[in-house]
Amino acid sequence: KAIAINACDDFGAEGPDYGGGYGLANARRSVQSVPDDHANGRGSLIKEFTLAVGQSESWVVRSTGGASLAITVPWTDPEGPSITPTAADPQNAVLVNDINVKVDYLGADITTYPPPSIPVTTYHPWVLNPDLTNKASAARSAAATRGIDNRNNVEKVSIAAPAAGRYRIT
Repeated sequence: KAIAINACDDFGAEGPDYGGGYGLANARRSVQSVPDDHANGRGSLIKEFTLAVGQSESWVVRSTGGASLAITVPWTDPEGPSITPTAADPQNAVLVNDINVKVDYLGADITTYPPPSIPVTTYHPWVLNPDLTNKASAARSAAATRGIDNRNNVEKVSIAAPAAGRYRIT
């Protein structure tokens, strides 16, 4: 699931939308992810692990800049409380386990000592406006924004034109 979402060709405004989701599926890029992970060292591009409550996992990747950088984190969430079907999706979050991903730009690769002080830039996942009770066209066509996602069991952070350097994924 993560590989398929991560490999989508985004169209329109950056990020997901109600019309096209995460974008157009790119089967070639999805399939190529597996041998690319193997060629770069198994687990370098595709990671799978289990987290305990309160635990986090972080690793650092390098970008040469230019090519987009995308991180997709899905998880299997146990069944939450039952909800009464209504005409609109519920506004309250129903996740049992809420995992939050973020990507911090740590700066260019440092070749000098002491390293210069570089402010950390944090990228959060894309989120869509969940209030669609009025089902207005404007609400459904609003661009995704970045923020903490408390509603979905898939989170994606993408950076269309990342600066060259190190990025910490947490």
